[in-house]
Amino acid sequence: MNMNPSNQDPNQILEFCTLEYRSSKTGGLSGESGRLIATVGRDLLNGLTIRIEPGWQGIVDLEDAPEVEEFLSDLSSRSVEDPDALWAQLIQINWGLVVTGTVHHAQVIKRIVEESPRTEQLLGRSPQSTH
Repeated sequence: MNMNPSNQDPNQILEFCTLEYRSSKTGGLSGESGRLIATVGRDLLNGLTIRIEPGWQGIVDLEDAPEVEEFLSDLSSRSVEDPDALWAQLIQINWGLVVTGTVHHAQVIKRIVEESPRTEQLLGRSPQSTH
């Protein structure tokens, strides 16, 4: 499932976090490694893009599936209502069935390309074949 409530270009992602599942059988112990079920990206305009792993149901224990499904469904509406608050929560979940795995931050670099007459001339030429 791919949800992009902000309708932003996913290539403009500024930072993203992974969400992992931890089984209730182990008590959701802190420090236990989880299994990736979703990735949430935040773009330059603070819009959120949510990508849910297609086979998440095969990762989650049967008894945990309804609660995890409710959590994942809730992400879509909350990302539209208050994306800033949701992002602040998602990057620091450390208990329960769904936890934050990793958080990645990208550096945005704007580069201005100046066109010179020489560049335009070179770009305007096309190779000629000699047959």
